[in-house]
Amino acid sequence: MARRTGDIVGHAMVGRDRGSARPGTLSHEMGAAERRRVTVLCGVVAAIMLLETWVLNVGVFPQTSVAFPLARELQTAVGIILPPFVALASRRRPRVLAVRPLSVVALCLEAVGAVVLLAWRTSPLAVTVGLVMHALAGCWVTYLFGLACCRVGATRGLAVSLALGSLAAMLISWLMPHHGYAAAVVALSALSMVALLLTWGPAAPLARELAAGSHADELALANPRSFVGPTAPVFVLIVIFSAAFGLALALGSVAYTPLVDPIQFVVTGAVAAWFAVSGDRPGRDDALFAVAACLVVAGLLATTQTWVLRAGVANGLLNAGSRCFQILTWLALAAMCARNRSASYLILSYGSVASSGGTFFGADLGHALNALALTTPDAPATVTAAIVLALFAYALVGMRGFSFADTIRGIEPPRPVSAPDVATPDRAALFARSVDDLAATAGLTSRERQVCDLLAHGRNASHIQQELTISYNTAKTHVKRVYAKLGVHSQQELIDLVEQGMRA
Repeated sequence: MARRTGDIVGHAMVGRDRGSARPGTLSHEMGAAERRRVTVLCGVVAAIMLLETWVLNVGVFPQTSVAFPLARELQTAVGIILPPFVALASRRRPRVLAVRPLSVVALCLEAVGAVVLLAWRTSPLAVTVGLVMHALAGCWVTYLFGLACCRVGATRGLAVSLALGSLAAMLISWLMPHHGYAAAVVALSALSMVALLLTWGPAAPLARELAAGSHADELALANPRSFVGPTAPVFVLIVIFSAAFGLALALGSVAYTPLVDPIQFVVTGAVAAWFAVSGDRPGRDDALFAVAACLVVAGLLATTQTWVLRAGVANGLLNAGSRCFQILTWLALAAMCARNRSASYLILSYGSVASSGGTFFGADLGHALNALALTTPDAPATVTAAIVLALFAYALVGMRGFSFADTIRGIEPPRPVSAPDVATPDRAALFARSVDDLAATAGLTSRERQVCDLLAHGRNASHIQQELTISYNTAKTHVKRVYAKLGVHSQQELIDLVEQGMRA
């Protein structure tokens, strides 16, 4: 996620056949011992990433903001700008996401960025370059962490591991002494490198499969229900809770340093401990979401009280709510990725943009409220009331009937596309007649009839592009129109219609 800041496992992956999008079986399924090891590593890395965020905001940003306040915003913007390029690569050129070279580049960026931050701490350009390098490396760590969680799936073990990791991070943050800017930069770089090295191995098998497989666009055309869009409610919630985190960082900050209150450590630790020992009780995830939402609303309401805001209690409640929700966020992303592993980069990219975008917005809102409080003391209370009203309205309208479980179950694992056997002349004639009947009934154009025929033979969009000598986007458009006219939602459903016509 942003650096400022039961087991649903799908086994479908894409084969390398260019003629048809044919999901197969992953070659890196884990044994029980390896699954336990990766589960524990995910909890350790989750703790490291939370500590990174703490060190960055408390030890590094106060100094770099003196040199150039905008550097912090540019660092956060990396989490908004970079993921769309990763998503695009996964959709069109997955081979560029090779795990080894990208991991080496991330390590180099982290090391060079730390040197730049230490050597030229007063230079606006240098602190910007150093923070951006750290953000670029951090984004790749986030992807590796997400892929590792995906391999495990949203198991009870992962839930406990993430909760314990969050608890450990809160305790260490509470007890961690402050040794100045240089120590913070070294600690930040070391934590990032350790996180990368720990996640590299567990994530590598899935990352290699994704890089070697067909791109996500091919699967999306054949299995559109296997892919969730960026506007899904789960990503909207990530934006909201990340905005609460950004608001906690900026609201009432002194000398670019966020207000800290023990309540955020106590509450987050207590909730994480409860979640870790609660087992698989029904409604546990919904209860965690309710607790996180209540904490955020309580934090927003507390901002209307000047003494509470000055003491940092409001910031602590907002921070605690966002941190509790982050446990649920990673479980949801892991389950969604495991449901359709071929879409892992897409889902993680959507989550990263939502997290970074929410943090960016929340921090800017906090700075704006700080400025308003100096000229119009009552303005922050009015703005906060409007925010609470907007959240309440969204909960009533936008989240009606929403549940994390239903969102995850709505992602259908990609189905292998099995074209009819038309080897004999008689079957070939029946096949052609069935396609003609479908085309006539649905009102397909001659070009759409050709596309329908190729899809029924198990061909994908790339093959259609080459066969009909048209652009890839044109082929995608024809495929979508054929689906719409035939009333189907995937290539396999189209093939099933053709087979029904042959039997008739």
